[in-house]
Amino acid sequence: MDFGKAFTFMFDDPNWLRKLGIGTLVGLLGIVLMPILIGVIPLIMVTGYCLDALRNVAEGREFPMPEWNEWGNFLIRGLKLMAAFFVWSLPLLIVGIPLGLGAAFAGNQSDAGPAIGALLMVCASCLTFLYGLFLLLISPAIYIRLAVTGRLGAAFEIGKLWALTRDNLGNVILALLLVFVAGLIAAIIGSNSYIQSDILQQVIKMAEGKGLAVMNFEMLEPIAGKKITELPVLIRVKGKVEGFAEIMEEIEKHKKILSIRSMEISRSGADQILHLTLSTFKMEI
Repeated sequence: MDFGKAFTFMFDDPNWLRKLGIGTLVGLLGIVLMPILIGVIPLIMVTGYCLDALRNVAEGREFPMPEWNEWGNFLIRGLKLMAAFFVWSLPLLIVGIPLGLGAAFAGNQSDAGPAIGALLMVCASCLTFLYGLFLLLISPAIYIRLAVTGRLGAAFEIGKLWALTRDNLGNVILALLLVFVAGLIAAIIGSNSYIQSDILQQVIKMAEGKGLAVMNFEMLEPIAGKKITELPVLIRVKGKVEGFAEIMEEIEKHKKILSIRSMEISRSGADQILHLTLSTFKMEI
């Protein structure tokens, strides 16, 4: 298996932006629904999707990023990974006990109390740092072993995990850096998609309020500038010309945030179809 490719595959896929965008929207849905706990399900699905992609890398597929069409399987594999990292995180909870004791001793007014508390807290902090670093380094191996085998037990085969990490230490560090960069990219894409989705919701509400039928819509590729990014959307609605005029008047009222890029009207039986491309803009920091 090409260890490095396991974390760079997304950029090889010609449709990586669309697939990553869907994943980002699923993740955002999970975050929005998190207050009612059901939001954890989309987040687990995203994790399972990542495992499927890593498995496809191991199998040597040209474009490893899978389509978003196996939601149940994504959920099952994501649950396995969540369970694995929960178990691996238990030692951190155990190390937290000396930290708590150290804080208690530090508040003690006896002569030895503050010294003992400080010693416990320093030792526990060092253990936490070392174990956290170890877990960070073997995390890519945990992902890969679980993705390749599909077995939950593979996430706890310490010898194989460490051997895979040791033999590919340079790639592990590169992979961690790439994961960080991918996270930034996902955040940017998610921000753009959220804005485009909000614009579409507003326009769809306008159209339906004017008696128009929404046929379909698209979130088009953002157009990046030095300081401003244009976020276009395309929507197709069906109805009477009068309704088109009314919706154009509504859009004109929001000209500070919406700009009409193009407009085309075609005939479909007794009705007309309006192809409308709108743009909003985001200031880049």
